[in-house]
Amino acid sequence: MVIQVLPEPEILDSNTIILLACKRNIKERTYGEKREFKFHFYGQHPSLAELVEQCKEHMGIGPDIPVSLAKYVPHQFEWKYINPLEEIVEKQGKKKKVEIKTLVANFDLRKFPFLLNDGDIIGLREDSEPLDDDFQTEADTVAREEFRVLQEKERAEKEKDRTKNGKRAVEHGIVFNAGF
Repeated sequence: MVIQVLPEPEILDSNTIILLACKRNIKERTYGEKREFKFHFYGQHPSLAELVEQCKEHMGIGPDIPVSLAKYVPHQFEWKYINPLEEIVEKQGKKKKVEIKTLVANFDLRKFPFLLNDGDIIGLREDSEPLDDDFQTEADTVAREEFRVLQEKERAEKEKDRTKNGKRAVEHGIVFNAGF
């Protein structure tokens, strides 16, 4: 259990998400300190335009400076770029026969593939500099590779346990004598 002492009462409604924002340093391929902020959306769902506007305001970036956002996906050790020009294909109907294409700019960020929730980390990059940046850090690349190697090792060990001497291992049951 974790307890956080708040300096003031936190009153949240269904249109507010607590996010952590950090600014990208393109040259060093790192991120600055994470800063918590309340992201409040005004429509039925959070939009990319509202998220960009509130992130810029929170990080002290002028409204005329273009920025890009990425969401950190911790279990994959990577930053997912939120491309406003990308089309998301949603399938609707009981048998999912109807496909609806929506630009990310008009998409509900709480839905797949973004799944924006409380506690998510949003990286903010100023686009005024030349861009050949993929939002990743060296630490993320190393951690992803170490995790991949660990998964391969575990998979090989499981496969080895399953097949001993080229045969499938025999599973033995446990018998309890209940005394009846």
